[in-house]
Amino acid sequence: MLYGPYGAPDYMTDGDIAMFFATDWKVHYNSDRTGVRLIGPKPEWARKDGGEAGLHPSNVHDNAYAVGTVDFTGDMPIILGPDGLSLGGFVCPATIVAAELWKMGS
Repeated sequence: MLYGPYGAPDYMTDGDIAMFFATDWKVHYNSDRTGVRLIGPKPEWARKDGGEAGLHPSNVHDNAYAVGTVDFTGDMPIILGPDGLSLGGFVCPATIVAAELWKMGS
């Protein structure tokens, strides 16, 4: 995975990023080619809300998503799949390298 484009210290804490990369995530039953939802610990977040972008700290102004981007929709990370969104407004702390996407099975 590549770190970014959104991370610490502006959106998530250093501890959130360390937790994200160190956690053995479980796949949520409601996953498909749109996105693979992950079950695990919730981030602490570096800010109390999304400012002008919304009430939850995961909210940011709309930005482009790549296939394999990890999108925190609220407190749940979702790995965006080939049939997923290409634009949205959530914090994305990491993206899977294109050559490794085959491991996602989508």
